[in-house]
Amino acid sequence: MSWLQVKIELPGHYADALSDVCMDLGAVSALLDNAGEDSLIEAVLEPGPGDTIVWKRAAITAFWDVTVDIASVVRRLQAEIHDKGIFAEVSANFLSEGDLAALPAQPVEELSFARGRLWLLPRDATVERLAELDSAAVLKLDPGLAFGSGLHPTTQLCLEYMATMTSLPGARVLDFGCGSGVLALGALLLGAVAADGVDHDPQALLATRDNAAYNGVAAGMQVFMPGELPSQSRYEVVVANILANPLIELADELSERLLPGGTLVLAGLLAQQAEAVIEAYPNIKFAPPVPHVGAAIAAADRVDAQDERWVRLQGVKVR
Repeated sequence: MSWLQVKIELPGHYADALSDVCMDLGAVSALLDNAGEDSLIEAVLEPGPGDTIVWKRAAITAFWDVTVDIASVVRRLQAEIHDKGIFAEVSANFLSEGDLAALPAQPVEELSFARGRLWLLPRDATVERLAELDSAAVLKLDPGLAFGSGLHPTTQLCLEYMATMTSLPGARVLDFGCGSGVLALGALLLGAVAADGVDHDPQALLATRDNAAYNGVAAGMQVFMPGELPSQSRYEVVVANILANPLIELADELSERLLPGGTLVLAGLLAQQAEAVIEAYPNIKFAPPVPHVGAAIAAADRVDAQDERWVRLQGVKVR
């Protein structure tokens, strides 16, 4: 199978918005990385007061199935870059399946959630560091080419809440749009008895299976392409960290999959989109939207600066 790869280097504070545009245009994944001189620690954990957490210059690497309307994708990206007055460097080429496997992995930073109840670590964490965290749930992650390294605010919003859920132990969990499997696997490590992941990206399903095996929870993890999830499958917890429009379009399915009294966790939406998403789920009693306020904490107890653009919704199915 062949893939269209588009690389965009641009000022870091535009990166989130433009990567979301790529996903809206049908990209199977859009990876963010540092394209400047600042180190990962400096870029992610030490912003100035009130600044958004960004790299000074970021790189987006997005992938589409080669059958995509390439001209349409290019026109839309060009329009976005032009309209925002962004100085960006754009390149495109085609890759084979073997080329994809040789690409470097996304960075994973050591992060803590719910005051240390759950930790996210890269797979190359030292034995000594793992021993120090022996009493906590520890997820050792390699996202591969799938979304979900833990650095995005929407992922952090979900992990922070899941690490506080008293209803998670013993629950069955659906992670719709599972990416690297970070949320489903976090749920299993926090006591869920089973987790199903759904994603349209084959690379995501591969990454989720691989991470499940590496973390010793493969027995509780299943993955499915959309449409393959068994019709009878129901869950005590459903989480979807995608985008606002897909959350609205999938409202009937996600609501149907959730058992009465179960918990729905939605992310990938902006504050101004929350009302429209809530209206799409009339059978869910939602709490007020929760903004991203630096849920992830580094090992040195440095807290991320506030970024209120992204919010999380959580609610209970009442009928």
